[in-house]
Amino acid sequence: DANSILDDFVRKKSQTIKPHFTQRGSESLLSDFNQSLKQIDQLRALGESVDLAHTEQGGLNFNAALSALSMGLSRCVTLADGRDWDTHEDNSLQNPQFQELFGELDSLLTQMMLTPGTEGGSLLDETVVVVLSEMGRTPQYNATGGRDHWPYTSAMLIGNGIVGGRSVGAYNQNFAGVGFDPVTGDLMPDKMGVSASDFGATLLSLADIDPGAHLVGAIPFQGVLI
Repeated sequence: DANSILDDFVRKKSQTIKPHFTQRGSESLLSDFNQSLKQIDQLRALGESVDLAHTEQGGLNFNAALSALSMGLSRCVTLADGRDWDTHEDNSLQNPQFQELFGELDSLLTQMMLTPGTEGGSLLDETVVVVLSEMGRTPQYNATGGRDHWPYTSAMLIGNGIVGGRSVGAYNQNFAGVGFDPVTGDLMPDKMGVSASDFGATLLSLADIDPGAHLVGAIPFQGVLI
């Protein structure tokens, strides 16, 4: 079929250009690319054998994600919550959704503890779970008892390599984000929130990837890393 023809073309093309890779690091890049081509077939087979859709309630379906991680097919997976959190009216509708979400996270962590990892332990031993949204909700209710879009939000990190049982950052009296010292985790009232690049640098550090090679000037949160 068309996909098979395209796959065959890409494989042959990569072999054709291989002799011309002379730049430093190119050989490693090409090796990774060839390895990813092999994993494509495994991922496709996994997608056919595991239900990738949301649950009936619109929550998290993590079966395929755990399989991909446990089989070493991916270092990172993204799960989208299918529930409707956009409560511009009647914000109380979020209450049962939070209960469902945290119940699913509990199930996810339990399943990760029971799933073999790639290095001899459990998947939970070698995985960091990041829970976040791209936006928050306004601190005040609107006229319909709902809350509208807000540029400040929160994130939760769970797993190895993290100093657990603590929170960093805060909100000021206007519910704008307050930053913190990346080394100690102490609040810095003069710093307006936390940048996405610094948060990304922290995740790269957790993955043993040099943040400086990808995010210029970003500072990992050393205060939350073990």
